[in-house]
Amino acid sequence: AVAKGIRRITAVTRDLAKEAIEEGEKFESQLADVESQSSDPELLPTLDKTAGSLRKELDALPISAPLKSKFRARIETLQRDSIKAQKALLAQRVDITLNKVREQIDNIPSDDDDDGAKTLVMTLDIGTDSKASQKIMNLCKQKNVAFLGMSRDDEPEGKTLVFAFVPDDMQNVIKADEWVKAALESVGGRGGGRVGNAQGQAPPGADIQVVEEVAREYLSARVGVEAV
Repeated sequence: AVAKGIRRITAVTRDLAKEAIEEGEKFESQLADVESQSSDPELLPTLDKTAGSLRKELDALPISAPLKSKFRARIETLQRDSIKAQKALLAQRVDITLNKVREQIDNIPSDDDDDGAKTLVMTLDIGTDSKASQKIMNLCKQKNVAFLGMSRDDEPEGKTLVFAFVPDDMQNVIKADEWVKAALESVGGRGGGRVGNAQGQAPPGADIQVVEEVAREYLSARVGVEAV
């Protein structure tokens, strides 16, 4: 607030003001360059982290508050668009994966079944999205298939999601929680759940092939046949 009687306040900043203007122009150019990449549908999903880094850089810049506020709004728009693109891309991957799982189930030879029991072990491409894994388990429930799936995070050396579903009429032989636990313990991971469904994660850099091999060995020991 301005004290009573004061009509004018004069501030002299000189070089500091020039530096602030230059920093703002420099950041403006940097932000515009990233925004130009958002028009590429392949690059847009990857810009979320870049925008996050820009936001941290912006917070530390000695520029005017109004300009900083405008830059923040542009960064938020960029992050929002990037996350939206990520979700759309994941939805496409989930649909493709569901079709592949459905095809694998339909192609399980009937003569490999044990009293009608069907089993399936697959490496998937759904990242570590729990909602996507639930869709796959719902499909396996409809098809009455004991299923164990594993999918690595999109990040380099990311974690691996492992989940399993076992129909009611197979739970006396195969238990989802034991199945997931056995597969994950082979690579130092942890998991848990119920006999009907369970999930867990392997640590970053875990060998997903080892997880798959142990999952198949568990089935072979319980059911006496090789999983598809």
